[in-house]
Amino acid sequence: MEKFYRKIVDHPKLIIAIFAVLFVLCAIAKQFVSVDYDMNDYLPPDSASTVALDKMNEEFDGGIPNARVMIQDVSIAEALDYKEQLEAVDGVTDVTWLDDAVSITVPLETQDQDLVENYYKDGNALYSITIEEEKRIDAVADIREIIGEDNPMTGSVPFLYATFYYRTKNDGSEQINRKIAYSPLNYNHRTKYITDGA
Repeated sequence: MEKFYRKIVDHPKLIIAIFAVLFVLCAIAKQFVSVDYDMNDYLPPDSASTVALDKMNEEFDGGIPNARVMIQDVSIAEALDYKEQLEAVDGVTDVTWLDDAVSITVPLETQDQDLVENYYKDGNALYSITIEEEKRIDAVADIREIIGEDNPMTGSVPFLYATFYYRTKNDGSEQINRKIAYSPLNYNHRTKYITDGA
């Protein structure tokens, strides 16, 4: 052991040169490393959850909804307008809301209330959204811009406990800031998401 650390002490320039080369190699390699935020990708291929997800992808077109967004204090007309904006986001392949389950031209009071309240309750609209994996970061940033800071979002695609990205303008340039939010969507308790400073 003594020989080892003596060689290090006796050859400081060599050690610094090796670390400098490794640093440059790591800086170059960093560009080719991506972060996978989808927890499902870490499941073993033979686990029950993975098998079930694969089966659902085979049987159903359009992907599995992997995010939920709640817009608070909106009318039916406003909720439909938000749905159109969410559908227009690049990377969003599907948005499911109340109008996909029941006819909103018929008074909601005459509809199945359990079904209605899955999507719209106390003026709050809850959307199920399918986001492409490859475009998840930009898509979530765009969704956050649409719904604003006061409306919760959660899901499995862009988030580990609802990690979201949003864009901010700074001196005319656009940058993406990262924040963490955990937002249980509970209509009975009008819970807000909790943010941790970036």
